[in-house]
Amino acid sequence: MTDSIFSKPIIECVPNFSEGKDTSVINKIVQSIKETPDTKILNVSSSTYANRTVVTFISSPSNIGKAIYQAYKSAYDLIDMTKHIGIHPRIGALDVCPIIPISQVSETDCVKIIHTIAPVLAHDFKIPLFCYGLAALNKANRHIAPIRQGGYESLESRLNASIFPDFGTNFYNPKFGAGFIGVRPLLIAYNINLKNCKDYQAKIIAKNLRQARDYPSKIKLDTSINLNIIHTIKQKYNLQGVQFYAWTSGDFSQIAMNITDYNLTSPYTAYCAVKETASFFNIEIGEAELVGLIPLKAVLKSAHEYLNADNTKGLNLDINLLKTGFKAIGIDTATLKYEPVLEYQIINSLV
Repeated sequence: MTDSIFSKPIIECVPNFSEGKDTSVINKIVQSIKETPDTKILNVSSSTYANRTVVTFISSPSNIGKAIYQAYKSAYDLIDMTKHIGIHPRIGALDVCPIIPISQVSETDCVKIIHTIAPVLAHDFKIPLFCYGLAALNKANRHIAPIRQGGYESLESRLNASIFPDFGTNFYNPKFGAGFIGVRPLLIAYNINLKNCKDYQAKIIAKNLRQARDYPSKIKLDTSINLNIIHTIKQKYNLQGVQFYAWTSGDFSQIAMNITDYNLTSPYTAYCAVKETASFFNIEIGEAELVGLIPLKAVLKSAHEYLNADNTKGLNLDINLLKTGFKAIGIDTATLKYEPVLEYQIINSLV
């Protein structure tokens, strides 16, 4: 929350749509959200590999529900999950829709908004919805991963058998699927590409950082890997508040992260951990990317950690320090200025 910067009530919403290739569909979705009063689009991030688009927008407490409704209506009208192919785990057209309190709004306020809009969405569009995160009504639905395991393809068989939506329990809509709607703190979605990496190697990098054991079976065939050594990396970096995933498609491999608390683990610390683990496979890391926006403090924290590591001093709080922070986590800064920073985008949208 950034109450010290903004004096008006602001709620952020970051819906994840299962469409990352068709720009006409993406543009229509964004335009439908944009037309809601008091609502500003801050960022649109699309991935053809994931076939997924993440839209970041802000709105007022009185209009955030209207903007969310438009997002669901567009997804319902424009996306057909029976034809969807992508490497990102998903169960629905609008797969995940979190809201985040930014200014002059509490988490409790946001939870009330979700509990008000979720039954309306489920009823109007005849879709199953799970309330997750801080808005979870059922403890079993608090976390997304267990429910989304098996993806859209297993959704019909699992609904009301092993997973139980909070609203729309009697519906199965093959075109839309199902979705998650909830409340969470600020999150940094951050991905690092791997060069010439095999599928099982990407998985072991993610698994080593996420959980100490449970290695893929192929790891036993790779005698170049010392499991005891790479196990110490997680302990060395103490990666609290980070969720790691591995995505592969053909020659493309990526370590994807959700940094849920950058005060515990900065993007720079996560970057170093991935780089060091990959080095045990003689794998180089490639470009990194942010999906959506990043809080200013997270960039500055990464910059200071990087500079301290290099014993470099003398930079003031300006664009150079920001670029240092982005460079430290592998983001190309050739044409970059303030664009990925959440606070700058909010300020610009309010002008």
